[in-house]
Amino acid sequence: MLKRKIDDFLAEWKEKTKKKCLIIEGPRQIGKTLSINSFAKKSYDDVNYLYIDFSRHPEIVRVFKRNLSVNRLYQELKIRFPHVNLVEGESLLFFDEIQECPEAISYLRNLTDDGRYDVIVSGGNLGALYDNMGNFPVGYVDRYQMTGLDFEEYLWANGFNEERLSYIETLYDEKEFKLSASHDILIDYFREFMVMGGMPEVVYSYVNDRNFKKAFEIQQNILELYRNDILSSNTKSLGNKIIECLNAIPEQLEKDNKKFMYRFISNKGRASMYESSVKWLIESEIVLKSSNLTEPVRPLSGHVRSDSFRLYLHDTGLLVSMLGEETQLKILRGNVFANNSAVLENVVAIMLKNCGYNVLYHFEKNSTLEAEFIIPVGREAVAVIVKNADNSKSKVMKSFKTKYNMVHGLKLSQDNYLEADGITTIPLYMSMFLNK
Repeated sequence: MLKRKIDDFLAEWKEKTKKKCLIIEGPRQIGKTLSINSFAKKSYDDVNYLYIDFSRHPEIVRVFKRNLSVNRLYQELKIRFPHVNLVEGESLLFFDEIQECPEAISYLRNLTDDGRYDVIVSGGNLGALYDNMGNFPVGYVDRYQMTGLDFEEYLWANGFNEERLSYIETLYDEKEFKLSASHDILIDYFREFMVMGGMPEVVYSYVNDRNFKKAFEIQQNILELYRNDILSSNTKSLGNKIIECLNAIPEQLEKDNKKFMYRFISNKGRASMYESSVKWLIESEIVLKSSNLTEPVRPLSGHVRSDSFRLYLHDTGLLVSMLGEETQLKILRGNVFANNSAVLENVVAIMLKNCGYNVLYHFEKNSTLEAEFIIPVGREAVAVIVKNADNSKSKVMKSFKTKYNMVHGLKLSQDNYLEADGITTIPLYMSMFLNK
């Protein structure tokens, strides 16, 4: 069983005296069901725990479609699941695969007001589901955004305990990475993380048998599951277009100009054909979007170019599996800039999101001035430089300072800590602490 950050969140949620229903959100196959079931078994008696997978219980879906009162709903559930003893203040109801029963979400307001049992719901593609809802219970639910394993969780899976991670964080706080003998070891783990990603099944398999080929096969199976889900959740025409967009991402990230271009999806590709497909992928959290800015200045949201963006996969291991085993080997052998830095840029996007930068931005102007990411820090906008461009980074930062009054830049590197020419260089793995 892999240790996850959601474990502590769920324990704290349970201790609240008056809690709201909880929605666990995130893409498919990231371990939502496993984590919630594990929490339930530790925190509630088996006889007081009701787990309902809507994809396996269509008869329960029909119950929720009847617009029942809370009392009537609970009575229906008690009759259908006589082996469960629902006790006020002691029971948990977990409704899984909620996308198969959107009507259940409208019940959450009344279930929170009622409060006699703890309630958790979860599922995949919820962003797309919310988009079609007119009665989301705002203010009556807590929401937790779950992802695949982040790098800190990946280190946990590889035996790093809290003491070791606290020491690494101390090195970050005190800017002493260059003094650490652990640097080479952590860089090796980071390269592994780039290749393995954070899908729990992949990580668990690899940590136990160190078999890259087996991990690669699991990643391929997950991608196939995603494609099947896309087809089953949409019309045939839309589903096929969504898959075309998904399949186009690796090649588009390998370009020098990583802007996602519809014309590269198909011969006659254009926005009118694929905009809704890209929107579905973003809302379903299968991909992350980074918007290009007209100017890298605060507020960043006020300078977005709606026609220029990049797309990244939510899991870097899935991207590597789409690029092929050759890419896997290149990175493991030390080339983090393989495939024109496609994987490296993708993993940094994921790291930034895991640090709380839920909306991503970058800046590229006429191919002459580029920062892979622009992040808000206090009242400033900070350029994040990812590519291997040591010979030009001073010029880049000088241009940002001259043209946009940007004072600070951050370079993520395989090297140790360095400050020069307005740019702070930190090791790639230390990006897990950027939110601190």
